[in-house]
Amino acid sequence: MTFALGNERISYEDLVQIIVWTLPTGIPVLSFYDHKNELNPDKLQDLFIEHYPQLHFHIKWGVSFSNNLEEESSKKHDLQVNVLTSKHGRQLLIDSIQELYHKKDVTLSDRAATEAALDDIMYSKLANSGSPDFLVISGNVYTTYGLSPWHLTFTEFLTIPSYKLLKTTDYNQILSTFANCEQKFGR
Repeated sequence: MTFALGNERISYEDLVQIIVWTLPTGIPVLSFYDHKNELNPDKLQDLFIEHYPQLHFHIKWGVSFSNNLEEESSKKHDLQVNVLTSKHGRQLLIDSIQELYHKKDVTLSDRAATEAALDDIMYSKLANSGSPDFLVISGNVYTTYGLSPWHLTFTEFLTIPSYKLLKTTDYNQILSTFANCEQKFGR
């Protein structure tokens, strides 16, 4: 699940609460996409540890968290938390293509092999978090705020007025909406 944070000021307390609510759901990856690059991952982690020290070892702090903080995370985790920024959109594709070009073991003339190699590079740069199944867009504008479309191929979308001041019932309604989605593939 990914939350696109919209144009509001960052509320770390509300993001911490979303992490806590997500832990028991069995959702393996929770990402926060901040297109303005204002969300400080280490501040989010510090606040989480301050408020919920007993839950810290259930979380793997993934993409955008500093290495030494990530190493402190338990190897057996229930939830991976990522902070995605604008560099995880178009710039990620550019960097991955450049890396692919410099690889000696990939033949660029073989399209299937090239696509697979590119997918592998991008997947590894996103800490193996893959595509989100569900994107919750915060704000009154229906936009992905530049979140890369190649990660959203089979993603369900939901807009909410704000992620701030969500109540448990609101969060449960978000999960219920997702649970009732039916993936339909074209023929």
